[in-house]
Amino acid sequence: ASGMMGSRICEKLISRGYTVRALSRQKLLLGKNIELFNGDILNEEDLKAFMKDAQFFFHCAAELKDESRMWAVNVRGTENILKYAEEFGINYFCHLSSAGVIGGTNLKLADELTPCNPRNTYEKSKWAAEQIVTRGIKGCKVVILRPTNVIDEKRQGILILPHRRSFVD
Repeated sequence: ASGMMGSRICEKLISRGYTVRALSRQKLLLGKNIELFNGDILNEEDLKAFMKDAQFFFHCAAELKDESRMWAVNVRGTENILKYAEEFGINYFCHLSSAGVIGGTNLKLADELTPCNPRNTYEKSKWAAEQIVTRGIKGCKVVILRPTNVIDEKRQGILILPHRRSFVD
């Protein structure tokens, strides 16, 4: 709920009347109408307490920078979540992966059937997590999203707008 994608998902859910509970390792100031639950997806007791009575689960947590933590957070964290999703009767599970799992390609269009050849630790860990999610959850609709470079007003990424020049006759 504190990241770029998670915060937007929370906003949309709240605007549609849903009650939102967010799991975070940090004590954060989140928007109103979001119940903050301090915990970690690597701690199974935290997850069990957090998932109790939940209907929908949006898994946006990921380690993007620290390679030494990527496998634990991105793969083992996903395993932990799925372990309890069925037990607690989650109806809808949305996993945010990355378009990077496809790796390098010369294709003009890539989709979910495009072979994946992840290149770096982040992409490999997200691909491994996807493989876990594709096993499914009994009684639950499962969706995997692969966003490309994610940018917004606060994090504009490497996209640079060209300088506009005015010409006067």
